[in-house]
Amino acid sequence: MFSPECYSLGRDVSAAMDHDIFLLNGDLERPLDFQFLRFVTKYKVKPKALLILVTPGGDADVAYRIARHLQEFYEEFSVFVSGWCKSAGTLCAIGANRIIMSTEGELGPLDVQLGRKDDLIGYGSGLEIEAALGALKGYTFNHFEGTMLEIISKSDGRVSVNTAAQIAANLTVGLFADIYSQIDPAKVGEIARSMMIARDYGARLASHSDNLKGGEDSLSLLVSSYCSHSFVIDFREARKIFNSLERPDDKLSALQMALGRCALFPEPETILECLSKPDVASKENDDGSQNDEKGNSSENQPTEGGFTEGGGKNGEDPSRSTYEEPPDSSAPVG
Repeated sequence: MFSPECYSLGRDVSAAMDHDIFLLNGDLERPLDFQFLRFVTKYKVKPKALLILVTPGGDADVAYRIARHLQEFYEEFSVFVSGWCKSAGTLCAIGANRIIMSTEGELGPLDVQLGRKDDLIGYGSGLEIEAALGALKGYTFNHFEGTMLEIISKSDGRVSVNTAAQIAANLTVGLFADIYSQIDPAKVGEIARSMMIARDYGARLASHSDNLKGGEDSLSLLVSSYCSHSFVIDFREARKIFNSLERPDDKLSALQMALGRCALFPEPETILECLSKPDVASKENDDGSQNDEKGNSSENQPTEGGFTEGGGKNGEDPSRSTYEEPPDSSAPVG
C-alpha cells in the first residue's frame, strides 16, 4: 500500500518520539474496533503511541473503544490530526494526552448522526433538530410578544396588559398549534438521549487524558454549541478547547507529505497500518512468495482473528481493513 519511504519515515518518527506509529483512515464503524484492538496489541513495541487519524466520523461506541484501549494499553497516546478528523474522530481525540494538528487538519463538533426515514442521504445531524426547536421557540415567543405590544400600542393604552396578553396568546396558539402537534415527544427524547452519548463518552475519556480546557464547558461547546455538523475546528479554534495542542515537527510533516492524500481525506475502504513496524529482511522463493528472517513462507499465512499484517484478510491488500470473527473469539476489551 505504502512506499518504503513511508515506513522509513515512520520508523524515524517512532525513534524520535519513542512512540508506536499507527495510521487509521476511514469510517469508524463496527467491527473496526475489534480489529483495531487486536492490531495494536500485535504491534505494540514502545511505551507510547501516536495515532494518525483521518475520518469523517462514525459510531461513537467505536471511537470510545479505540481511545479507551489506547489509554489503557499505553502510558500515553497522541493523535495527529493531519486532515479530516470529524465527529466521532473528535471524540477519539479527546482521549489523547496530546493533539498534534497540521495546517490542513480539522476537527468537528460531537453532534450525533441520526437516521432519516425515506431519505436518500440517510443521516441527519442532531444539531439540526436542536436548531429547529430553538428557531420554533423563538418564532413563537416573538409572535406573542409582538402581537401583545401592538395591541397595547394601537389601543392607546385602553386595553390592559392582561387582556392584550390573553388575546396575543390565543392568536399565537392558533397559529402555531398545528406545527407543534407534528412534533413527536418520544422522538425529541430519543434525540436528546442520543446527544448525551458523546457527552458521556467524552467526559470519561477526558478524565483520563486531562486535555480539555474547562472540562464540562468544553464538552458542551463540542456537543451543542456549533451551528452545523461540518463546522471547521482548526488549530486556532482548537486552542480554545484543548490544553495540549501543537504543530507537527519536521519529521512528522515529512511523513504526512509521504502519505499524500491518505493523510488528508478519508478513503472509501478503511486503512489500518503500523508505520513503525520493523523492516524485516526477506528473500524471494522460487514460486514468488516471501520468506521472513526465520525462513517461513509469508504466502497465505493466517494470523489470529483471520487477518494478516496491515489489517487485510489473507490474499488481499494488507492495509485494507476487513474482519472475520473467529470461533470462540477472546478479543481484548477497551
